[in-house]
Amino acid sequence: MVNDSRQPPRFYPDPLEIGEAELRADQRFVIRCARTTEELWRDFAHALAEVLETSRRDGRRATLLLSAERFDYRAAAAEVNRRATGAAHAVIFLAGEFCDERGRLVPPDHALSVRAHFQRDFVDALAPQLRPLPRNIVAPDPARPGDFGARATDEGSIDVCFTGLGRDGRHAFNVPEAPGEPRDAACFEQLTRTVQLPDRSRELLAAEYGVAPALVPPMAVTAGPGDVMRVAQLRLYLPHAWQAGPIRRVFYGPVTPRFPASIMQRHPELTVAMTEAVARKPEKD
Repeated sequence: MVNDSRQPPRFYPDPLEIGEAELRADQRFVIRCARTTEELWRDFAHALAEVLETSRRDGRRATLLLSAERFDYRAAAAEVNRRATGAAHAVIFLAGEFCDERGRLVPPDHALSVRAHFQRDFVDALAPQLRPLPRNIVAPDPARPGDFGARATDEGSIDVCFTGLGRDGRHAFNVPEAPGEPRDAACFEQLTRTVQLPDRSRELLAAEYGVAPALVPPMAVTAGPGDVMRVAQLRLYLPHAWQAGPIRRVFYGPVTPRFPASIMQRHPELTVAMTEAVARKPEKD
């Protein structure tokens, strides 16, 4: 894999002008294209199961950091069940969770709860003997945010992060223009913390989740860019046609707090899986 310090950055005045052929030919990153969303989620399912299977075969614990987005975890559970690989030897870190106006975790019955979605669609969908131990499903806690990074340190490292990408460059709940957040390069060093979600970010999240903006909580606890960039492998999954613009800003725009995921272009082991609709040159509004 490429995209290390020996590779010069490739910035463009308008990243949205990058065509499909040039994006697919970019050798700095591993790029895979799926014809359909279903095919993309099968790729995700195979990739996650392969991490679990390889670590078990090597006699070591698997460590994963998983997206706060609505990934198809049912497809992943089905593949893990099919292989009988299991996740009992895994430590799974969840990248974030919504919080209420007082900074407390939303309850599991909240419609957008990340914890509940992962429990229902992945853990509960596994055969009982293949499930990860409850103590090894680690979600950030707004009351003790430092515990998240401390557990990751105790595990030695995180093998792989599977994550998504928001319209505004959001990854996990690292959003631009959050009140009280650094507006310079220091923002990329931040670790797990609670953030206030600006109105614009909540509107975009509502559109991505397909809910009314009023249903999106005002705060979230999130793994920081400093946590994400320390993982051994970073894998972006992009199922939505509207992500054609954002991924070009990640690849070809400047690294800026105004687009938090732009820091990912500096990760030495970045793989991006996208649908063919994302690979196409985006139409301008």
